[in-house]
Amino acid sequence: MLVTAPDEFRMIADSAPLPIWLTGLDRRRRFVNQAYVKLLGGSYEEALEFDWRSILHPADHDRIVAESIAGEATLKPFTLEARYRVADGSWRWLHSVSQPLFDADGVHLGFEGVAFDLTAMKEAQRELEARERRFSAYVNQTAAGFGEVDATGRFSRVNDRFCEITGYSREELLERTMLSITHPDDVARNVPLFEAAVAHGTPYVHEKRYIRKDGAIIWVNNSVSVITETDGELSGVLAVSIDVTARREAEADLRKAEQRLRLATEGAGIGTWDWNLREGVGTWSSQAQRILGVERGENISLEERMNAVYPPDRPAVTAALGKSLSGSGEFALEYRIQRPDGAIRWVASHGVMERDEAGRYVRALGTLRDVTTRRDAQERLEQLNRTLESKVAERTRERDAMWRLSRDLLLVLDARRRIVAINPIVEEAIGYSSEEVVGQPFERFLHPDDRPLLGQATRRGRRERITDIDARLVTRDGNVRQFVWNATPEAGLAYVNGRDVTEERARQEELFAAQEALRQAQKLEAIGQLTGGVAHDFNNLLSPIIGGLDILRRRGVGGEREHRLIEGALQSAERAKLLVQRLLAFARRQPLQVRAVTLAPLLEELRGLLTSTLGPQIELSILVAPGLDSVMADANQLEMAILNLAVNARDAMPDGGHLRVSAQRVVAASGTAFIELAVSDDGLGMDEETLSRAVEPFFSSKGVGKGTGLGLSMVEGLTAQLGGSLHIDSRPGGGTTVTLCLPVAGGVSAPLAPPLASPGAGGKGCILVVDDEPLVRMGTAELLRDEGYEVDEAESAEAALALGSFDRFACVVTDYLMPGMNGVELAARIQLARPALPILLLSGYADPGAFSALPYLSKPCFGDDLARAVGTLLADKA
Repeated sequence: MLVTAPDEFRMIADSAPLPIWLTGLDRRRRFVNQAYVKLLGGSYEEALEFDWRSILHPADHDRIVAESIAGEATLKPFTLEARYRVADGSWRWLHSVSQPLFDADGVHLGFEGVAFDLTAMKEAQRELEARERRFSAYVNQTAAGFGEVDATGRFSRVNDRFCEITGYSREELLERTMLSITHPDDVARNVPLFEAAVAHGTPYVHEKRYIRKDGAIIWVNNSVSVITETDGELSGVLAVSIDVTARREAEADLRKAEQRLRLATEGAGIGTWDWNLREGVGTWSSQAQRILGVERGENISLEERMNAVYPPDRPAVTAALGKSLSGSGEFALEYRIQRPDGAIRWVASHGVMERDEAGRYVRALGTLRDVTTRRDAQERLEQLNRTLESKVAERTRERDAMWRLSRDLLLVLDARRRIVAINPIVEEAIGYSSEEVVGQPFERFLHPDDRPLLGQATRRGRRERITDIDARLVTRDGNVRQFVWNATPEAGLAYVNGRDVTEERARQEELFAAQEALRQAQKLEAIGQLTGGVAHDFNNLLSPIIGGLDILRRRGVGGEREHRLIEGALQSAERAKLLVQRLLAFARRQPLQVRAVTLAPLLEELRGLLTSTLGPQIELSILVAPGLDSVMADANQLEMAILNLAVNARDAMPDGGHLRVSAQRVVAASGTAFIELAVSDDGLGMDEETLSRAVEPFFSSKGVGKGTGLGLSMVEGLTAQLGGSLHIDSRPGGGTTVTLCLPVAGGVSAPLAPPLASPGAGGKGCILVVDDEPLVRMGTAELLRDEGYEVDEAESAEAALALGSFDRFACVVTDYLMPGMNGVELAARIQLARPALPILLLSGYADPGAFSALPYLSKPCFGDDLARAVGTLLADKA
C-alpha cells in the first residue's frame, strides 16, 4: 500500500512556510509542498524525483546518511541537522524532523518530514560569538562606549564608541539627555534604577533599547556606576555601553525557531484536527480518532470536542483556547481525555489560528499526540530519582572494586583508539605502569600482525558489540601474550575487556597434539591388527594351495601342459606369499631371522638387481663408509626394503636421473650409535600433504593399478620391528631422501633363532603334525609323507596331549597360533615329558619374542623347505 497525501493535508502543507514531504518504504518522495519545491528550484515533478543526498554539504554527507538510515530503522521520530545547497547556490542550515506513517492496521507505509531553516540563527550565533569575543577584547582595552550624565540625566561626556553606538555626534549628544534616546517602553524600568543610583550611589547593570539618530532601535548592555567627588558629592553617573543588538535578535530568532521546531516535532505523524471557527464544526484525522477512541471524524461540533476532554481538565482547556483567541493565536496544552470505553489518556495538543482579511480568527489547525506513556514514565522517573543517588553510590563502589581487583585487562578507548583509562593489573599483565599506557594508542601494544584485525573490529564496534576477538599483546620484555577481547561502545567511547589465554591456549594445543597423535597411533594400530589378521588367514589359505601344487609338481602329475599350469600357479602363489610378507612387515608381525649383517657386501650383491630394475636412464651410486659396523637385521627383508625404495625412486624419475644409496655411522645426542642407510633420488619430490601420508598403508600417488601403497609402509614396519626408525625428506622438484636408522650389531641381543637352511634327509620315523586348519594340516602331512615319513595328525594342542606318550614320535611339527593352547605352550608341555624331542614351529605370523629358542618355519612353505627343516632337526638329534 502506497502512502498518499489527502487534499486537506496538501492544502495545509502547501500553505506552510516550511518544506514538508512524504516518502514511501522505498524512500522515494510521494508528496512535497510548495516550500520544498521553492527550496530546490525547478518543478514539482523534479522535486519528487530529486535525491536530497546530492545537495548535502561534503562535511555532513556521511554522518547524515548514516543517521537517516539508523533513524528510519527505529520506526520512531528522528531529527537531522545539516547544511544543504539550495536553488540559489547558497548553503542553508536545515533542521528536519521525520515521523513514520502507519495505516489503520499498524502497517508501516513510509515517513513524513518537515524542515526548518536555521541559517539565520546559526549565522546570528556565529556573529554573536564573534561579537562577544570582540566585546571581551574591547573591555580589556577600554573600547566600550562610555556615556557620562549629570544628576538630571543630561550627557556631559561621551567617547567615540558611544557616538558610534547611538549614531549621534559628540556635540549632538551633549545637547541631549539619556531618556531622549531611550526607547519609550524601557523608560519606566530605567528611571527607578537611575534615581536610586543618584540618591544612594547604587550601581546597576541592565539591558535596554536606544533609538539611534537614524531611527533604528538597538539593544545595549549598560553597566552604570556613580562618580563622586572627594567630598562625597555626586559628580556624575557613568554608563559603560555595549551594543548587544545582534545577540538579542539572534535570541529572538532562536526562540521563534525553537517554538516552531517544537510544534513540528511533536506534530509530525500525529493526529490532526481542523476547526472552522465561523461555523463551529471541525474534523479529526484517522490518527486523532484512534487516540480519542471515536469512530467518526467529520462534522464534529465544539460540544463534541469538549465532551472528549476529561471533565476535571475542561476548565483549563477552555481557558487556554480563550487566551489563544484573544492573544497570539497559538495553542499548546497537555490534558486528559476520556475515551468512550472509559479509559483516561494524556494527550498533548498544539495548534495555530488563521485570520481573515479583517484580522479575525476564522480557522484553527493543530495536532494531537498521546503522551500517556511519557507522563507515566515521568511519574516513575520521579519516584526512581528519590532512591537513585544511593543506588548510584553503591554501584559506583562495586564497579571501582571490580576495576581494581579484576584479573582481566579493562580499558577505556576514545574514538581514535587512544587509551583513556586502564585498570591496575596492566603492570602485572604486560609490564607497563598505568601512567605509561594512558594516552597511548592501543595499537602500540599490539602484535604487528594483529593490528589490521583490530581496525576491522573497531569499525564494527561503532555499531555493535564486539565479542571473542583474538589479538596478541607484546609485553615490555618483548614476550607475546595471547588475549581474547570483548568491547562495548558507549557515548563515543569503547569499554574493552581483555582476558589472558596464553597458558590456556598452550594447554589446548598440547592436548590437541596429544589427541591427534593418539588418533594416528590408534588408527595405525587398528590397521596393523586388521592387516596382520588378514595376512595370517591368507597364509593359511595359501599353505594348502602351495603344498598341493608342490606335491603335484614333485610327483610329475600330467603332461607338459599340466606342468606349465602347475608352475604358473606356483609362481602366482609365490607372488601372493610376497604380498603377505609385505602386509606382515607393515603390521610388524613377520617372523624375522635377525643376525649381524654387513652392509657393504649386501649392497654390492644388490647392485646388479638394482641396475636392471632402474633401467639405463638412471645412474646408480653406492657409497658405504669404510669400516662400517654391522647392523642387526634380516638380510632378505632388508634387501626387499632397499629394492622397494629403489622402485619408488625410479617411478619418481620418469625422465631419468641419479639414485644414491649410502650408509654411514652416526651418534645421536643421547650417545647411542646408529647406522644411517639412505636412498636418495633427484626426482619429482612430494608436497607437504603427500609427504604427511607417505607411510600410510594403501596410500599411493602412482595412480590406479601402479602400486599397492604398501611399499613404504612395509619399510617403515620392518625398520620399527628391528628397533630403528625411518625419516623422509622431500620437496616438490627437489627429490626425496628416505633414511633408515638401524641399530648396530653390538646394540641388540643375539638372533632369535638360527635359520633353517641345512639339507634334510628323508627316512623312516613318525612325525606328529598339529594344526587347527584341516586343509593346512593335510597339506603339511602329505608333504612329509612324500619325503618317506610316517605321519600322525592332531587338530589342536589339546588333542595332541591327549595322545599320552610321545615316545613313538621322532619329531613334532606344530602351528603356532591355534585356539586355546598355542604351539609354544604345547612345546613346553611336550618337553616336560621328552626334553630332547625336536619340535618345529610353523607360523603365518607371530611375535618373534614368543618363539624363544625354538626353530621355526614361515607359512606357506614348499616341500623342500619343510623337508630341509625337519631333516636338520633330526640330524641335530642324532
